[in-house]
Amino acid sequence: MNIEEVRKYCLSLPDTEEAMPYGEDWVVFRVGGKIFLHIWLEAPIPTIAVKLLPERGEELSRWDGYEDFRARVKLDGKYGYIDTKGNYLIEPKYDSIGYFYDGFASVELNGKYGVINQEGKIVIDLKYDGVRVGKIVETTLDFKKGFIDLEQNIVVEPKFDELGDFSEELCGASINDKWGYINKQGVFVIEPKFDEVGNFKNGIDMVVFKGKCGVINIQGEFVIEPKFKSMSAEYNGHFKVLLDDKWGLIDERGNWLVPATYDSRWDVPEVDDK
Repeated sequence: MNIEEVRKYCLSLPDTEEAMPYGEDWVVFRVGGKIFLHIWLEAPIPTIAVKLLPERGEELSRWDGYEDFRARVKLDGKYGYIDTKGNYLIEPKYDSIGYFYDGFASVELNGKYGVINQEGKIVIDLKYDGVRVGKIVETTLDFKKGFIDLEQNIVVEPKFDELGDFSEELCGASINDKWGYINKQGVFVIEPKFDEVGNFKNGIDMVVFKGKCGVINIQGEFVIEPKFKSMSAEYNGHFKVLLDDKWGLIDERGNWLVPATYDSRWDVPEVDDK
């Protein structure tokens, strides 16, 4: 389900109102003045936050992507995990503990971070200033970020200010407040000159260059020139763009499908250009 489909579903519910009380980056939906869903429009990955009944929230919080359910618990200021019968899977001994990703979770103790497996065994020593668990593990050490594997071998040296995620063999990386793309050896293959980057999909990525949004290919060449104030990718490869404070629609080559004449991105109609 994409953002447009979420929006249409919310507005189909009785007495639902749409608003942007926090600026252009957020859309909220409410009933009777009470917000039940947020959409973060500028998230690298489409992101929503939903208000749930307490019992439903508790049920969903137990699901970590495995066949059985588990719950993260806090006891005397320390975190661990229990199963559905209340038995400890991981004793509550950490200052913080993350959700599991493919069987692994980040943990913190005394200001240092590492990684455990679902049996609670430490697989990455608690010696880092921060970790982020994914297909490979992002580590922070002395304010610099890099990647290691689950055998604690260095994949990318910790020398970057910020890192994204690998997609189509490339990963966004920031140094000196500029973003570029590195390969799996940690070498820049697209020089760091952008204000913001995302993740490549089908050989292209949206970027911000000198304050304007555009699209580049995997060689770092602009396929859509950076001239838009804002830009969002649609599910069919089109882009909604903001030009001179008006919204319109372009295709993946930058050709106009709908002229920029709309005050709201939500009012721009979708067009099938096939």
